[in-house]
Amino acid sequence: MNKNFSSVNKNLYADKCPILYAMEILGSKWKLPIIWYLADNENNTLRYNELQRKLNGITSTMLAKCLK
Repeated sequence: MNKNFSSVNKNLYADKCPILYAMEILGSKWKLPIIWYLADNENNTLRYNELQRKLNGITSTMLAKCLK
């Protein structure tokens, strides 16, 4: 019985296209721009308010939710 459970976990995403799987994870409106600004940051420190200013139109609640 335990053997069947582990085989189900291994094959959970076997039938999905890797690009579609990645878009499911990164698919929200704000996740890609957040990742872009975090990766593009030169001094490796980007404070919450600095990030919020760079992302025009994002609310504080949405930014906190996406960062979690």
